[in-house]
Amino acid sequence: MNECDDVRQQLSALLDGEIAEGTASIIHRHLDACSQCQSEWKSLGSLDHKLRDALVVCDVDDRVATIIRATQPVVDRGQNRLQRWFVAVAALAATLFVLVWANRTTSPSQAIHQSRSLNQPVIETVARLVKATGAVQILPPGTDQWSAVDQSSDTAIAKGSRLRTDLDVICELRTSKQGKVRLNESGEMVLHDAQKVELVSGQLWCLAPQTTSIDVDLPVKVNSAVPLAVMACPSSSEFQCVSTAGVRSCDSVSPTNPPGQLLIGTTTYSVDPGETVSIDDDQNVDRRSDPQLIDKVWQLPLLAIGTEADPELVDSITRLLAPIGRTKAMHLNEQQIRRLGPHGATALLAYVVTESSADQLALRRTAIHIAADLADHRSISLLQKLASDSDREISRRAQETLQRIAISENAATSPQGG
Repeated sequence: MNECDDVRQQLSALLDGEIAEGTASIIHRHLDACSQCQSEWKSLGSLDHKLRDALVVCDVDDRVATIIRATQPVVDRGQNRLQRWFVAVAALAATLFVLVWANRTTSPSQAIHQSRSLNQPVIETVARLVKATGAVQILPPGTDQWSAVDQSSDTAIAKGSRLRTDLDVICELRTSKQGKVRLNESGEMVLHDAQKVELVSGQLWCLAPQTTSIDVDLPVKVNSAVPLAVMACPSSSEFQCVSTAGVRSCDSVSPTNPPGQLLIGTTTYSVDPGETVSIDDDQNVDRRSDPQLIDKVWQLPLLAIGTEADPELVDSITRLLAPIGRTKAMHLNEQQIRRLGPHGATALLAYVVTESSADQLALRRTAIHIAADLADHRSISLLQKLASDSDREISRRAQETLQRIAISENAATSPQGG
C-alpha cells in the first residue's frame, strides 16, 4: 500500500476527530503536498457538511405539538393537569432523543459509508486522467452511455471503465499505483484495475512504477472471450503495445528496461530492450531487434502541454534530432515528427524555448527548421518568444514563420474577390 492509499483510508476517521494528533499532523502535511488526496479530502468534507444539514430536524415545536395531540386521546378527560404535563414532557423527551440519536450516534463519515452501501456499490478509482490534447470519451462500468471529458480536468477513472480517443486526441492516465498509461489517437482501452489494462485497438504506452508491474491484455482471441496475449511489463519499465486488425505487437522502448514477458497461450516470450515481438491472427510470432528503436514520437504533443519544461520532452527531442542529417536511415525520425503536423511543431518549439544551452544550438536550429514548415496559429505564443532569441538564425526563422501564419490567416478570413 502506498502513502496515498494509506492516507485516504484514514480521511473519514480524521474528519470525525478519531486520529491521534501526531498522525493527524502527518496526514495534513501529505494533503498539503498531494493535490489528488487534497481533492478527496475536500470532497469528503463537502459531503460531511451536507449530511450534517440533512440530519437536522426542523420545526421541533410543531413536531412536539403533533406528538402531544396524538397522545391526548389515550388520556382520560378526568385526569388532572399534572398527568397532562407528564405526557407532554414525555413526548418532548422522545422528540429530543430522536434528534440526539440522529446527530450523535451516526457520524457523517459513517453516514457516507452507509449511504454508499445502501444506495449504490462502492466504485474503486484505479486511475486519473491527467493530460489530453482534446476531449476524451469515457464509458463507466454498468452504463451504456459514453461521456466526453474535457482535457483540462483531473478526472477519476473507475475500475472497469472503457476509454477511447478520437482522431487528433491523445491522453495520459496516472494509475492509483503511480504508473503511467498513454493512449494514442483513435485508440480504445479498458482499465480492469491499476495493474491491468486491455488494449482494444490503437497504440498504448505504459510506464510501470518502481513497486508493481502492469499487464497489458491484447485482443487475440481463439474461440474464447479471454485475450490470448498478455504483455507483462515489470516494475520500472516502459513498453509500447499496438493492436490493429491483423497484428498485435509489443515494443521494449527503453534501453534500461529489464526483460518483459509476452504470454501467448501457454508460451512465454522474453522481450529484451530494443526488441519488438508481434503476433498475427494465425498466431505466427515475429521477433525483431532494433537498438535504435525510437517509436514514441506520437507522445510529443502530450509532453508539450503546460508551461514548464518537461524533461521527458527535452530528452526525447534530443535523441530524435541528434542523428538527423547524418545518416539516411535516421531521416525517418524527421518524417515521424513531420507526420504529427502542427502538434509536432508545438513540441519542437517548446523544446527550442526550454533547451537554451549553447552545446545544443545545432539541435535547436534543426528543431525550428522543421517546425517552421508545420506551425500554425497554435504555435504563435512560442514563436513570439523565439522571435527575440539570442541566436540570429532562430529569431529570423521565428519571425518569418509568424509572418507566414499571419498571411495565411488573413487570406482565410478575407472575402472572396469578384
